[in-house]
Formats: sequence, structure tokens, C-alpha cells
Amino acid sequence: MSKRSNKKKQAALRQKKKLRVEQKHALESMTMVEAIEKIVEMADDSKLTEKFFQQAEPYAKIIAEKQEITIKQAVLLSLFVEYETSSRKASINDIARFVDCRNIRLLKYKPDVEELVKGHFLRRTCRFDETHYYVPTNVIKALVENKKYERESYQCDDTTEFLKKFYSFTHLNHEDDLAYDLFYEEIKLLFHDNQELDFVKKIKSLKLEFIDEVILTHFCRHLALHDTEAIPEDSITFLIEDTFKSKELSRSLKNGKYVLMKKKLIEYNYDDGFEDKDWFRLTEKARKTLLKGFNLKMSKQGVRDFILSKSIEEKKLFYEGETISQIGELEGLLNEENFKSIKERMKAQKMRCGFACIFYGSPGTGKTETALQLARMTGRDIMQVNISAVKSCWVGESEKNIKAIFDRYREQSKKAKLAPILLFNEADAVIGKRKEGAERAVEKMENSIQNIILQEMETLDGIMIATTNLEQNLDKAFERRFLYKVKFNKPSASARANIWRSMIPALSDNESLALAEKYDFSGGQIENIARHYAIDNVLHGDGENRLERLFNYSDSERFEKKEQRKIGFV
Repeated sequence: MSKRSNKKKQAALRQKKKLRVEQKHALESMTMVEAIEKIVEMADDSKLTEKFFQQAEPYAKIIAEKQEITIKQAVLLSLFVEYETSSRKASINDIARFVDCRNIRLLKYKPDVEELVKGHFLRRTCRFDETHYYVPTNVIKALVENKKYERESYQCDDTTEFLKKFYSFTHLNHEDDLAYDLFYEEIKLLFHDNQELDFVKKIKSLKLEFIDEVILTHFCRHLALHDTEAIPEDSITFLIEDTFKSKELSRSLKNGKYVLMKKKLIEYNYDDGFEDKDWFRLTEKARKTLLKGFNLKMSKQGVRDFILSKSIEEKKLFYEGETISQIGELEGLLNEENFKSIKERMKAQKMRCGFACIFYGSPGTGKTETALQLARMTGRDIMQVNISAVKSCWVGESEKNIKAIFDRYREQSKKAKLAPILLFNEADAVIGKRKEGAERAVEKMENSIQNIILQEMETLDGIMIATTNLEQNLDKAFERRFLYKVKFNKPSASARANIWRSMIPALSDNESLALAEKYDFSGGQIENIARHYAIDNVLHGDGENRLERLFNYSDSERFEKKEQRKIGFV
């Protein structure tokens, strides 16, 4: 070999060596993001051949060594990062299309993908039976900062922070952004990282299965963070992936045999005093045990059978004769200072401490409104039971349901600062005369219901008000148990004039008296006409002939009595 060719060869070797050194220095100074960029460029249409992996290995090694994963896992992570930077979740199909190979080829890399999932480098989601993957924000942050990714510690300072973290996982799962197996793993890690937290200790002390711990924590989260006292069944069953187990949970919730119900940790919610078997809530026992320290109040605004005293608008009512003094006496009794004093004295004399009142009289005479105004003036909430509306619910479980009304009232009385009023509105259906010698199932059921109410009234330790339009049908046994019996008569002409003037202040004394003398209306009927008048003024303005217009409205308020045709032969 000539000296000249030998020199060329040596120069070429030196150049290669120089390039290798430069490449080595370049690789040593290369960031993980730069390495990912190189891998993605090489992977495009590469079909993931062995040659590709050999070429990509130096760059994949940068990521693999820093993150303590394999070369193949580093390559796969790089491909998923490419999709994440374009704000897209990637499926195995997407990766196959990008590298231009069949899906079957990627199956052999599935274990590597799952290892990335277990290491929290990837999240797996399932939506419409399609599996997708994405790179969490914390992983992207570590790659950009050229740092090793460390799983985020889930240790929390207090129960509030713990429940917020728990909610973040349930929300991801509910939105199909976190597959069930990963969701369960995350919750297990959350519990593991917070073993010393008082809330977790209490949950663990109950010796529940894992999924039951999750469901109970779900209830606590709803109440403590979002003031949601009751949640529907489907907001519980979604926490279970397996369809069979989910249906099994649904059945056990419906029949009251679910373990959390047996342990008296959750219970049915109540609607109009009756158990609503589609909605559930934490029991008082669970609230006191698990959420001690939280300023929890009964969320009565969300319960249809509760009327808060502060939400009741003031309304002026007009009574006559003995009714005035009776209502005044009731108002004095329900004043808390008097109420407590009277109860203590009655207890000392071994008398019943409950106060049951019945308001009876014609429709529209102010019975229900009086109960509301008494509640407003004395600061007492009302638990309202509209018997007419719920009677259809009694079939099959009538006795249990009517008992639940009083159980619910007792529960609320214990929690409330002031004992609420239990209002049986339109109670005709349950305080009428009992059926003697009842044989039909419906008659037996109604008698049974009445017996329960009578027994509950005997042991009542609170305030009960019943309203009825049909006092003549009142059973004697009920009559004896009502301490206060207040009759609401239809108002006299003088009282009607006052009602007209209170409803329509623009009326003169003569106009209100003319209307009162011409129409023998109840207060409710006068209010209807006043509303009609107010609506007309909004639509058309307050025109002339006010009295004439009110006469017309009043005439319309009364149904015409048509002459009845006799049945028979002519």
C-alpha cells in the first residue's frame, strides 16, 4: 500500500473517531426531549424493525437510564409523548399507523406498554370499549426538565385534602379517563400513603372490603366537600366495573341488605317523610364517626319535605273571635323559652310532652298559612307531610312508610336547635273514622295506619299540626289526642274587607267593604282574585274602573251553578 493511500486511510479513521467522539459528546449533552424528537423522526414509517431499534438505541438509552426503564419502553414512551404534545390520546392502532406496521406486530410490545402504565408513565383509558393511552402532565414535566419522574406522593395534610384527591380519581374514572383497574390501584395508593390520617384509620377500623371502603369514602366526599347529603343509586354503582357485581350491589341497596346499610353507615334518603329507595345518604352514626370536625348541617334546602322558617314570607292573616286568642296562645307556647319551660314542668308531672294541634274548617280559611306563619314567628322549620300526595305509596309498605315519617321527625328533632313542626297537611285521609269490622285489605291497611299514628301521637315529644277540611269525619280517638283544636271559620264581612285591603292596598274602605258584602269569599279566594288583578295590571296597566274589574274577576272566581236535569220519563 502506498504512503499516500495509507495517509488517506488514517485520516478517515481519525475522522470517524472524531465523529464518534462528537456523537458521544452530543449524546451525553442531549436532553430527553431532544432524544424523544430523534426517536420519533426515526420511527415514522419504520415498521419497528430490528434495524430501527438498533439506530434508535443510543437515543432511547438516554431516556431509559434516566427513567430506569427498558430501551423498548423508552421508544414506546417517546411515541406516546408525540401524541400527547398534539393533545391526543393514542391507541395501539394509532401507533401502528404512525410506524406503518400491522397491529399484530405491536401486540408483542403490550407487556412493555402495561409496565409503563404500572410505573405511572402512561394512563390507560377505556371509552366505548376502545383502549387509549396518554402521558400524564407530571411525566411530561419531568421529561421537559430532564429529570427522573418520581410518582407523586399522595400523602395529605388533612381529611379535606384526602377527599379532594379521592374525588380527582373518581372524576377521572367517571369521565372514562382512568380505567377501572388503574382507578382501584390509585385509590389503594391513596389509602397506603395516608395510613396515619385519622379518617383512613377510622375507615380501616370498620374491617370492610376494599370496594366498600371506596363507596363509603365516596359518600363522605359528597357530604364534606359538596354539601350533597343524598346521592342516587347510579352515583354509587358506577364505582364498580363488573356488570354482574354492579347489579348485585343495586339489588342489595334496594332491599337494604348492603353491608354498609347493615352496619348502619348509610341509609335510604327520605322524600315527603317516606323512604326513597333510589337515593341514599350517610347515617348520623357515620357522620359523627368519620366526619367529626366538619361543620356539617342537614341540607334541608335540598329536601322537599322541609320548609326552613327563614324562607317563609311574612303574611298578614285575619281571625275572628276565639280563633284569635287560640292562635295567640299557640304562638306563645311555641316560643322556645316557654316551650322548654312547659315541657320540663310536664315531664316533672309525668305528663306527655308532645303538642298535637288540629286546624279545621272550610278550604281557603288560612289553616296551612297559619302553620307557616307560626313557624316563621317562632323560628321553627317545618317537616311537611302531604298525605293526599303520598297515599298511593302506601300499598304494600304502608305501615313501614308511615312509621318512617315519625322516625324521620325524631331524627330531625335531635339535630335541630329548635324542635321543628311536623305538619300533616290535608290529613283527612288518615284521621277519619276507622272502619269497623274491616275485611278488605285496603280498609285493614287504613286502620293499621291510623293505629300507628295514634300510637305515635301518644309518645310524641315535639310539635304536630294537622289540617283538615272535614272535621265531622274526625275519629274520636284522634279528637282526644289533639291538645289544641282550632276552628277556622269563613271570615265575616268585616274580616273580608280587611283581607281585600291587605291584598290590594289601593282599595278604599268603601270599595273593600262593597266587595266583602257582595262576595262571601274565603281568604284563599280573595288572594286568587288579587293575583289575577296584579297580573292584569302588569300586562295592561292599572286602568280605570278598578272596582268594576274586581267585580268581574270575582264573578269569574265562582263556578256557575247549572240547573241539573232530572232523570226520568217525560
